[in-house]
Amino acid sequence: MPAMVDPAAALTLVLAALPLLASPGPATLSIAGMSASQGLGPSLPFSFGVVSGSAAAALLVATGVTGALWALPGAAPVIQAVGLAYLLYLAYRIATAPVGAAAGTRAAGWLPGFALAIANPKVYAAIGAVFSGHTLIADQATPDAVAKLTVLVVLMLLVHAAWWLFGAALAQQMRDPRRGRRLNLVFAAALVLSIILALV
Repeated sequence: MPAMVDPAAALTLVLAALPLLASPGPATLSIAGMSASQGLGPSLPFSFGVVSGSAAAALLVATGVTGALWALPGAAPVIQAVGLAYLLYLAYRIATAPVGAAAGTRAAGWLPGFALAIANPKVYAAIGAVFSGHTLIADQATPDAVAKLTVLVVLMLLVHAAWWLFGAALAQQMRDPRRGRRLNLVFAAALVLSIILALV
């Protein structure tokens, strides 16, 4: 008999994970910023890269790989420093992105989006918190992990799609150089703040 997911437990998992995954953070803000400045179509590869990277990070948490990495002597500071440097670089790119008549530069592709998600400390904290605190299939560790991973990846896809559409809704504002510059600075500042909050 196949393992059955407890619907109430799945709903509890979604309600616990939704605020963590949907709140402004490096992944969601970068998707919105890219979509606002580049439009839906050109920003799609980057956005899909972020979703793919977030799903990969969730898989690393689910399989215990991240726990093993963090347990290596000296690994944690190096991993955090590399991730922080990349996210700050991305914030700089958003803050200095061309706007108005100067816009039209090529959008970042899949790999930068994937790298951002893998380097994002928030996704590991969020996934780790909800993954270890919920059980969807009792007394069956592997099916339970697969079920939780599936629910979280679907939720990530929906959340990132919402931020992608939200960014596109701001695209009209980006055509005005002054408003566009302000929006870029707001996105960059929010990204830096989200990085700081994820690390403290």
